[in-house]
Amino acid sequence: MIGHARLLGMVTLVVGMAASWPPEVRGYSSGAPDNPNCNTCHVGGTAPSVSFLSNNAAVTSLAVPRGSTVPLTLRVKSNSSVQESAGFNVTSSNSAVTLGLGAGTGEKIISPGELTQTSRRANNANGIADFTFNITAMAATTCGTVSTLRGQGLSASGNGGVSGARSTLTTLVITVTCP
Repeated sequence: MIGHARLLGMVTLVVGMAASWPPEVRGYSSGAPDNPNCNTCHVGGTAPSVSFLSNNAAVTSLAVPRGSTVPLTLRVKSNSSVQESAGFNVTSSNSAVTLGLGAGTGEKIISPGELTQTSRRANNANGIADFTFNITAMAATTCGTVSTLRGQGLSASGNGGVSGARSTLTTLVITVTCP
């Protein structure tokens, strides 16, 4: 059996570690969309509308010349007035298309095939939070290679916990073309 002093010491250590974690760690904990998806932990909210945008237009497929970099946006639109902030995660299905940081702030690269937010983002007056990033079709990729981006958008109440939040998954099919 564990003595009371030792148990109290372990509990104090765990609580202290959790309190000292930076906010970005608490804002992102589970990795790629659906692995597990955000809804494994976040519960009780209304699912947002989530879409990929290219040149401010919603897209479900995109042709990208190999060797080129293209800006994209993952738009998270809240469908509940009490969910005032958003988060995101985007992954690429293969190394033919890599992900990179865009002009926006508050995003980080987990790997060349995954990126996410560093902290939640407040929605604008229309309940929208946009996360802008870049994709690059690698120069050595065979023309016609297809990669799928999986974008998970989370709409949250901003209470700092997991309640009052829900996510939606969307996909974007990218075909690498020859210039």
